[in-house]
Amino acid sequence: MELVNRLAGRGHIIYLTLLILLTSSGAYYLGFHNAATTTQLCQAINGNRHRQVILWQYLIAAFPPAHETPEARRQRLRADHTLIIAVDRIFAPSNCQHP
Repeated sequence: MELVNRLAGRGHIIYLTLLILLTSSGAYYLGFHNAATTTQLCQAINGNRHRQVILWQYLIAAFPPAHETPEARRQRLRADHTLIIAVDRIFAPSNCQHP
């Protein structure tokens, strides 16, 4: 009977210990779940970055001036090429393996 009384007196300690273990394991599980979600989010962002590059390439090449001299065309193409390189650098995909 004395053992039962001692365990009943320490029931709150057992309860709190179990509660701590359950919340810790739940947080551990959610940490793994969020890691997968972070990778998926990174991949979605990379998809959006790729679409931005395609859009900028279209906008740069779609509307050349109607009447331009050969020299003006060379300068425009050189500037377009520089801009496309900058767009590629700005919207470069992220490494989703190590976010």
